[in-house]
Amino acid sequence: DLAGNDASGNLIKIASTGIIFDRTSPEICWIHPEASILESSREGNWAKADDVITLTFTADEKVKTPIVTFKCNSIEYATVVGIKDENDNTWKAEYTVTPSSGNGPVYYSITLTDLAGNSSVYPYTTTSLVTIDTIKPTLLSVPTIKGSVNDDWVKDNQDIILTFTTNEEVKIPTVTFKWNDLSGVAVMNMSGDSKTWEAKYHVSGITTSVAGYNVNYEIKYTDLAGNPSIQQYTTSTNLTIDTAAPGIPESPTIKGSVKDNWVKKGEDI
Repeated sequence: DLAGNDASGNLIKIASTGIIFDRTSPEICWIHPEASILESSREGNWAKADDVITLTFTADEKVKTPIVTFKCNSIEYATVVGIKDENDNTWKAEYTVTPSSGNGPVYYSITLTDLAGNSSVYPYTTTSLVTIDTIKPTLLSVPTIKGSVNDDWVKDNQDIILTFTTNEEVKIPTVTFKWNDLSGVAVMNMSGDSKTWEAKYHVSGITTSVAGYNVNYEIKYTDLAGNPSIQQYTTSTNLTIDTAAPGIPESPTIKGSVKDNWVKKGEDI
């Protein structure tokens, strides 16, 4: 029209004044959420305390500093937002997980405002690619320890078997058995759900014979987010290791009940 508006109501530049009319709200043309994990061995998109959750996105035009909010377990968290690449309007929002952060899937919302003041609000997502877990894994019950032949005793060429179940999926645990001043690391077997485990140690070739020592154990494991368990050696178990052959500590003494060197009918040896 004579004022310079086009039929669609979008950007119009009036040559005589240099004014730009912008009534179009900015949009996001690319977005990428990920868990920026500080530990290189982390598996999957998990985040624990002190990890950083990063959301990277690109606007279709230059915008003011966006407002990005993360939400986990109904708790909202403000993020630190900064420009990542001015050339393509790419931004990065970060949130550092604390021990008091909520646990569960992380959702996000974004508010964009362009230089003309037009705004776009992207409500919280309904799907999540990142999960916060700040809780240390625990055992559901006291582990069961026994010998492969006898529940209470184990000897040379038999197995020490320990079974236990964790309250959540964990990475392969490390189990160490200890008796007297000796120890052995078990071989792990999983039931299939990463919660139920069997630790087995084959007693063989022990150079120092031991008899009458309780077998203690230590279990170490981390959940999928990297939270470590707290577990120390047990102080006692019902399993005893005995690899020493029975013997007589002193030479036997034999004598008669009346005379040491003689015995007759009606007397005892």
